[in-house]
Amino acid sequence: MLVEVSEFCSRAPVVIVAGKGGAGKSTVSAALAHLAASQGLKALLVDLESRPELTSGFDHEQLLSYEAVTLFSKGAGRVDGRLVTSELALVEYFNDHGMGKLGRSLQRTGLLEIVATAVPGLRELLILGKVKQLETAGSYDLIVVDAPATGHAITLLTSAAGMQDAASSGPLRQQANEVAAMLADPKRSQVVLVTIAEELAVSETIEAAFAVEDKAGIRLGPVIVNGLYPDIAALAIPAETAAKDAGVSISASGLAQLEQARLLQSSRLQRQKLEQDRLRAQLPLPSIALPRILGSQIDLEGLAELSTAMAEAISSMKPEL
Repeated sequence: MLVEVSEFCSRAPVVIVAGKGGAGKSTVSAALAHLAASQGLKALLVDLESRPELTSGFDHEQLLSYEAVTLFSKGAGRVDGRLVTSELALVEYFNDHGMGKLGRSLQRTGLLEIVATAVPGLRELLILGKVKQLETAGSYDLIVVDAPATGHAITLLTSAAGMQDAASSGPLRQQANEVAAMLADPKRSQVVLVTIAEELAVSETIEAAFAVEDKAGIRLGPVIVNGLYPDIAALAIPAETAAKDAGVSISASGLAQLEQARLLQSSRLQRQKLEQDRLRAQLPLPSIALPRILGSQIDLEGLAELSTAMAEAISSMKPEL
């Protein structure tokens, strides 16, 4: 028996996507939300840094705001998106506790950011506290959080534990306890790491995986290897031989350029395979391979292609993984 895609998408209501900058983390987050919607689920895509690439695949040109907006729908499935920052979460906290006037005053004078960063780890705890609130509300089957780059993501994920050590009681301690409980429960949350098949990115991903488990105690989902070049069998054939077999006449300089390109791509594919093998050997987690999408910006068609590739990879997994 293999893993059902819908079951995978609803395995934990909160999925925090992290990875090295440049690995396509935001696009993968969007593809995961798209996949959930294609399975008839309601997904929320949470933006922490006002990243345009998070929504460009849905042909949504405006940056997300604190109010949820629908980015994509398919049958009963839907993807909403919203921005969550510590400052906005703090304003909401003041409003919910009858201190809306104070919150608006702090926001107007520019002091809100100072308050949100006054205590180490408070900014991250406010963000995760809002995510926890969204998860508890149960309005979405899947909440995909596009986390910061790896180093900052570790800080985000360990903020609750740090606040538990710093605050012995009071609302901060309670918030930290509730967030830590969500992160520690594999039925409520998991972390998905995104990498590309390059030496530095793979090394950072391996280190991040152990840091997430050891420091934050959070369950790791599959590692997503993004931007893979296709393995083309024809690359094994020298350019001159390929030209003769095809009955095509190409100048000597043209053949030299084609051969150089063939060798370059063959070498790239070899390094790609070596890094994938190293990742599998050093990190005993299932992996999802996603193809490289050509173009400077991924549109809805490209996002659907990534979503389909993700579904195929999930469907081939064994349940015990």
